[in-house]
Amino acid sequence: MTMTGNPDAARQGTTPVDASAGQPATELPSAVVAAWRRVLGEAHVLTAPEDRATAGQCTFPAPLPQAVLCPADAGQTRDCLRIAHRHGVRVHPVSTGRNWGYGSGCPPDERTVVLRLARLDRILGHDEQLGLVTVEPGVTFGQLAEALGQRSSQLLPPSTGAGPSTSVLANALQRGLGRGPYQDMASHLRRLEVVRPDGGRLSTGPGPGPGLTGLFLQGGPGVVVAAELWLHPRPRVTRSVVFRVPDGRLLPGVVDAARRLLQRAPGGVAVSLWN
Repeated sequence: MTMTGNPDAARQGTTPVDASAGQPATELPSAVVAAWRRVLGEAHVLTAPEDRATAGQCTFPAPLPQAVLCPADAGQTRDCLRIAHRHGVRVHPVSTGRNWGYGSGCPPDERTVVLRLARLDRILGHDEQLGLVTVEPGVTFGQLAEALGQRSSQLLPPSTGAGPSTSVLANALQRGLGRGPYQDMASHLRRLEVVRPDGGRLSTGPGPGPGLTGLFLQGGPGVVVAAELWLHPRPRVTRSVVFRVPDGRLLPGVVDAARRLLQRAPGGVAVSLWN
């Protein structure tokens, strides 16, 4: 939350949630760790050197977190943030940690705790008529596709080149690129459920007043614990066409042709250009 060239991604935002206005201590106080363990249990507060090393492992050298917290639901997430806020500990939220190419699951600073949300993996809602699904951060593209298939849904599950084991929610929050009609994943976000650093809750989405969803795209003012997304109807026929541009001087013409195609068939055609 999670949370671009670093291939160990899926963080919720590009900056960690700062649970305090002051600077965090270099070492975690034992009282903080004990409080988290009372909430999560011993097995889900990881402080061993090997666990910290794994959480700080990326393609490039990265800081090691002070600890890794693995809540099971939104309530535990709220309690973890309240404890961090009370003791001035910075928190770096991630979802599955596998949205390759979108930021980093590693913390930007050693004085940070990683909040890993992979255990929040429930599909909370599915409205076939309105084309809506509500997912937690740990729900993967593969899991959502399997669930829709089991329900004989006529909705098209989103997919991305990052693979089936990556987080749907985190990809959308990081403005990920999906396939077909899901090229702009962020535009499919309808509603967010957010836990603020002090443990308060916030809902964004349709309703009176300004839209707040954009505050949580590639940013860290809170931890998103659920998202409602629009899904497209499954088309009766799909066709993929692959082409190659042999000379860079032809690229402007290719872009113009793609633009005209998209204007003539809005929503029915997707064009991706890769180097």
